[in-house]
Amino acid sequence: ANCYDPAEAPITASFYFFTFTFFTSMIILSLFVSIITVTMFDAITEIKEKNAKERRIRSKQAMASLMDNEDSNIVEKLHLAFQANEGETVKKTTCRRPFQILV
Repeated sequence: ANCYDPAEAPITASFYFFTFTFFTSMIILSLFVSIITVTMFDAITEIKEKNAKERRIRSKQAMASLMDNEDSNIVEKLHLAFQANEGETVKKTTCRRPFQILV
């Protein structure tokens, strides 16, 4: 469409300018928040992986310490080693059983 008689429209131009500026700023804010959210999610995932790795290391150390104790019978040691591998805490005691599992 050709415009043969252009006229000023200050109210329409003002409305368009402020609407465009508002929606553009909301989109930029949304992008900024999504970047922060993704970064936080990555950090939380990294922390969970680190904790899982430390838990596996502790369970392997618990199994190794159980296997070093030669005066316990092998069935008891293997049972406790498997429980330690499941992530349960193993503690030495002085009762009839040489080890006690704490949950």
